[in-house]
Amino acid sequence: MKNALLLTALLLGTASTARAPSLSEQLPAGALLTLETRNAGGAIDCFAGLLVSAARGVVGEEQGGQMIGGFQQILKGSLGQEAVAGVFSVGNAGGTFSPELLAVSRVDKLSGEFFSSLMEPKKGARVGDYTFSQQGKTFAGMANGLVYVSTNKDLLMGYLGRLSGKTAPRLMNSAAYTVPQRAMGQQELSLFLNFSATAKVIRGALDRAIKLPRLLSPLVDALDTLGQYAAGFTTSAGGLTASSAHAANAQGRDKPLYRMLTDSTDFTVQDIIPADTEAVMASACHPESGAYLGRWLTRVDLLDPPA
Repeated sequence: MKNALLLTALLLGTASTARAPSLSEQLPAGALLTLETRNAGGAIDCFAGLLVSAARGVVGEEQGGQMIGGFQQILKGSLGQEAVAGVFSVGNAGGTFSPELLAVSRVDKLSGEFFSSLMEPKKGARVGDYTFSQQGKTFAGMANGLVYVSTNKDLLMGYLGRLSGKTAPRLMNSAAYTVPQRAMGQQELSLFLNFSATAKVIRGALDRAIKLPRLLSPLVDALDTLGQYAAGFTTSAGGLTASSAHAANAQGRDKPLYRMLTDSTDFTVQDIIPADTEAVMASACHPESGAYLGRWLTRVDLLDPPA
């Protein structure tokens, strides 16, 4: 009996300390862009201080401080906890695609009351543990400490289904997202751009509309080769600490661009710099950069051929 109780206690302790999936990890796979915040109260305080300073000359220090202070508390109780906004390509009738927005945030009591006041009381639909209704041209709802909104009903329903445990492709299982994110590290405010996915959407749209001409094809190839990019910053006692990571697409057709993006140079300038130097920065041009720029200038010239 003692062994059984001990095993039960260990299992409960493990479950309580396991990291809960972040809101961004539950997003559908294939995001074109995401903006994320997590534990961003420090960053919000910094920006609020700047706004108070700017408002002093407009509405007075006391009035400006009260206005911004109230808004600051709402932001800290929502974006300051955890929030994510993503842009996705959603299929429509006729094989077309459109960019759609999905945003979700954790909220405390004060922030929850604020967002609830912005929604019209309507009878809505339910997906698992979450309900939503149409609010103007968007779909929104609040449940289980979350507020969520989307410009597309199917996109929102898919996300709420994932939150409720439905098995479906998730952003957390996409290497395109996880590789640059892990290299960048955890940040208070962060940005993720999927150039390759965006290029795929653009290529499909141009193929349907104008049968992608030779002049535009290299532009899409270059965008695809850029791959994925992540960047963010975190506040500290000394100010802001920024970090970024770039994962170029090895399968991209613009091979010269890929070589330039992934090239590394072993600088030896440190061998001759005095030991008491406080800061050093070195940069170098890739050998192909001149020829690569020349090819793009030639393509631009094709847009306006001589008479």
